[in-house]
Amino acid sequence: MSAVVAGGMAAHLRIGDLLTPAAVVDHSDGAAFRPTPVGSDQPEGKLVTTDSILSPSELQAEIDAGFLAVDMETAAVARTCEAAGIPWTAYRGISDLLSEGIVDESSLQLVKTDGSTNYGGVARMILR
Repeated sequence: MSAVVAGGMAAHLRIGDLLTPAAVVDHSDGAAFRPTPVGSDQPEGKLVTTDSILSPSELQAEIDAGFLAVDMETAAVARTCEAAGIPWTAYRGISDLLSEGIVDESSLQLVKTDGSTNYGGVARMILR
């Protein structure tokens, strides 16, 4: 069981909502995974996993394809579990909403593509 956060992309999601995806797709290679439901959980929709932080414009194709949320780890968890023959499921708390613009092109300058801090970008923003 993997429980972390994801960014909400669907209009009906709110910060704090819990998403149990019915399908997870790896953005890098298109591999799709289906979790094993737990108890009476009703998995819903698709989650896309990226290996870098993407801008809102880069995520538009996923939104158009009906993905509800985005994260950076679920496909790796799914791939590892499935390779080992281990059932898995994912719970994702919605931590932010794409529609709120918290992450935009300027905020992406603060991090490297792997999610680590871009100190040069932080310094430039502070100086501005």
